[in-house]
Amino acid sequence: MMMRLILGFATITMAAADALVGPAEPGDPDFWVKLQHLSFSEGHLSPEFDPDKSDFTLTVHNPKVRSVTISIGFELSKYNMMKMPKLEVDDQVLEYSPLNAIFTVAKIDENIGAEDKTVVIRLSDPAGNEGGPFGFGRSIKNHEYRIRILQPPEFDKVVMSKSMAVSYGGEEDEEDKKYLTPEKDDGNVTGQYEFIVPAETSEVTLEAECNDYATGMAVNGEQEPRGKKVKVKMTGIKVTKLVECMYQDPMWAANSVERTYQIHFGRASGTLEQPGFRMMQETGYCRWEEAAVENQGKKGYVCQAAGDHGSVVATYHPSLETCYLSSLDGTQHKTLISGIPYKVE
Repeated sequence: MMMRLILGFATITMAAADALVGPAEPGDPDFWVKLQHLSFSEGHLSPEFDPDKSDFTLTVHNPKVRSVTISIGFELSKYNMMKMPKLEVDDQVLEYSPLNAIFTVAKIDENIGAEDKTVVIRLSDPAGNEGGPFGFGRSIKNHEYRIRILQPPEFDKVVMSKSMAVSYGGEEDEEDKKYLTPEKDDGNVTGQYEFIVPAETSEVTLEAECNDYATGMAVNGEQEPRGKKVKVKMTGIKVTKLVECMYQDPMWAANSVERTYQIHFGRASGTLEQPGFRMMQETGYCRWEEAAVENQGKKGYVCQAAGDHGSVVATYHPSLETCYLSSLDGTQHKTLISGIPYKVE
């Protein structure tokens, strides 16, 4: 009976002593260097946060997100709040107060390609090597949290063309290239390019280049390196080449993402008396007939749009200096570039 009382008294005394000591302070081997929680403004964290683990993956599925705010939380009962751990984010010291919210911002999506970056959050004993003889014999106590951030590319942009250049007649110097610009409709590239070459042209050089983040390019189904010069034989009045810009990454897409561009090469007639005039096939049609211009008894083109607007294309010989589209009352004029569609509403 006496022994039991002594043992019980000893246990109570030790517990009381521990309560008086309080949290371990810097330099103590038991100084706490782990977080209580980490949370993120965007994405899904895997595995769920565990203070004892070090490696996590944050997947941000929205390719338009530009940054992620990381909220950092300490278990304050583990510390004397005047002597908190040193906190670093990517080797930069983050100054903080334990009484205020602590957060940092990770920038992502700084380009249209896929994102794969790692943010390192490190907690360490601010006492450093202090405490051992002459400062030696004790390593700095620390814990790192490595968050790998993944984000898919902007698929609609990585498969866009970067440039389409055409040269002919042996003119392949930079100043002799003709850069094609596709028609734009509500901000979306239609992928239709038109180019008219002189009647005597027998061969055209097409230099197509896909976006820097595209993983492949094909011309008429044949894989080609980016920027490859492709010879186009003008075997008829009109020749079409198909250029595909591709992106393939099994992490983000089970199948290849592709965008196809149609480059139409037309041969001008050496005896052309007036410009050719047509509508893009998907927007309507035009025909040449008498009395097309009301009450003026003149010949002209009659165009029928499929909807409330259409895209017209004029083609004319390079010797023709200017071609423009005028309203019936003559108050509005629009210069037409040969082979380039113009939207009429």
